[in-house]
Amino acid sequence: MNQGLTKQTYESTYVAFLDILGFKDIVLGHSHEHLESLYLRTLCGTFEHAMSNGKYVLVSDGENECLGPDIRQATVNSLLVSDSILIWTDDCRTESFINIVTAVRNLIAFSVIDRILLRGAIAVGPLTVVLNQLPSQTHSFQHSLFGKAIVDAVQAEKSQDWAGCMITEPAMECFKTGCAGEKTLIEKKVIAPYSIPMKGGIEASGYVIDWVNHPQAGIDAQTVTGAFEPKPSIDQSEFEKIKIKLANTLKFVRHVKPSADKQRWPLGQFAH
Repeated sequence: MNQGLTKQTYESTYVAFLDILGFKDIVLGHSHEHLESLYLRTLCGTFEHAMSNGKYVLVSDGENECLGPDIRQATVNSLLVSDSILIWTDDCRTESFINIVTAVRNLIAFSVIDRILLRGAIAVGPLTVVLNQLPSQTHSFQHSLFGKAIVDAVQAEKSQDWAGCMITEPAMECFKTGCAGEKTLIEKKVIAPYSIPMKGGIEASGYVIDWVNHPQAGIDAQTVTGAFEPKPSIDQSEFEKIKIKLANTLKFVRHVKPSADKQRWPLGQFAH
């Protein structure tokens, strides 16, 4: 019965858990056809783009050729299920930390451009991955991930009140133990020390992903505000929660990118 079972246990590895904010409103506010298009074309396309480690390959649809993300170059493992994204490494080496931080940074930055907001956390710990297809006349798949690293990442994600991604203290300490290179990542604007906005109006000092300064995204305050635009059908209580998340996120954007509020030049006009 378990001939197709494969199991991989990681003694200690980095795990990122990210949640799509407002996904329920997207589902309830559109037709299923619209949702399918948004999910498959926008979200999955962004996901592949972010996971491909900046590598591209020429692809063909039978008629035309274009450059597309080369997912074969991915340096992290990933799983996308509905509004949940799991990313994990094969170990907790310094290189693995940099790989997962880079992947998450790509994903958040590219998603914001597509008006999709993510909130997440990176943790460290043991993890087991199980893949199995049961011999059934129906679709019977088991793709399970479990371990303390996931629990810690999920709890940390749920505790935040913004769009962004924190790095748990144990994950950061694990990275520092292997390599005192956090200053380099800060200088490169990949991570940043920050007072993270938590639910209940409190803040927690720690490290976060600096997705705002991603060199390919061109993110500013206007971009982020547009991504937070609420759906017309949203009720007042949810709208108030969105305003808090937006304010907290914009505070971070302006902190790591002081030029974020500079007015854009209208299309077709140039500075003199």
